[in-house]
Amino acid sequence: MTEANLDMDFNLEEDVLPVALIPNGWFEGVVQAVSYDQEKRAIVWQVGLQNNGGFCNDDATEIDGKVMYYRNWLPRPDDTDEKKGNKKRMLKKFAEKMGVAMNTPIEVMTGINEALWMGKEVRCEIATKEYLGEFSNEIKNMTGSDD
Repeated sequence: MTEANLDMDFNLEEDVLPVALIPNGWFEGVVQAVSYDQEKRAIVWQVGLQNNGGFCNDDATEIDGKVMYYRNWLPRPDDTDEKKGNKKRMLKKFAEKMGVAMNTPIEVMTGINEALWMGKEVRCEIATKEYLGEFSNEIKNMTGSDD
């Protein structure tokens, strides 16, 4: 038997803290970055929350300054026609709500590569989700802030 060597230092009792959750609701934010995740075929929006005030459920972590992510799922070659159509409809609705040009892949890549959407003020509907007994926040819906 080989001797184990954990080349690290941790104390689970001290290091693992409860996740500070944002209460469910609508919050103001600004787009900090937009990228394309080729492996997952998703447009990834990074949003920094700002001008909201208040605290997470731990009463210590400020909501403003938290960074959240929203994803637009794009059609995959192996998707059914129905699934491809649903993803395109969702992307069309999203682009209209955000007030951004995303009609073609070229417009999407131009928006990402030229950082056209960075700095855009948005409103985010944040909700709590559970996965394998762990809770976290997600952006369920996002619109341009002038809606």
